[in-house]
Amino acid sequence: MACEFYLRLIFCFSPTTEDKSKKGSRPSTPEGPMVTLGEDELSVRLEWKPPLDDGGSAILKYAIEKYEGDSGWVRVAEVGSELNSFIVRELTEGEEYMFRVSAENKVGRSEALTSESYKVTGERVVVVPPPRPPFEILGMTQTSFTLRWTESEQIDDQVKVSSVQKFINVTI
Repeated sequence: MACEFYLRLIFCFSPTTEDKSKKGSRPSTPEGPMVTLGEDELSVRLEWKPPLDDGGSAILKYAIEKYEGDSGWVRVAEVGSELNSFIVRELTEGEEYMFRVSAENKVGRSEALTSESYKVTGERVVVVPPPRPPFEILGMTQTSFTLRWTESEQIDDQVKVSSVQKFINVTI
């Protein structure tokens, strides 16, 4: 006894499936580590790098938040996608803060990049620029040497330094 079977397959393609994949996704977390630099007595500059993956949609803005103990995370600002730094002002002397930054595109917001804790000391911060060439190695021995360089011309708006030579003795 012989039997014949017929099988009919129907394949359906749904354009809505394709549309979902073109929709994109949330961006990845902004790249770190987040840098926190004391700007002045009661301010801090936050610096970060853009996310590696924008989720298929341009980054529109960054959301910046600070952690305030009992209040939890509080929105500080939103900045345009062209910025990768922001100065948080009016912090309280003696308080310790944490900061976080999220990237946002048209689909949604990324996970946050979170800083290490930052304590506001209330002291004036002077950012000294890096030394400038020429560099010279002096007094080299088998276990040490002395390095000489010329300090940068300007330390901050009020203090000007010119042609000051600095030395460091390095022991190996």
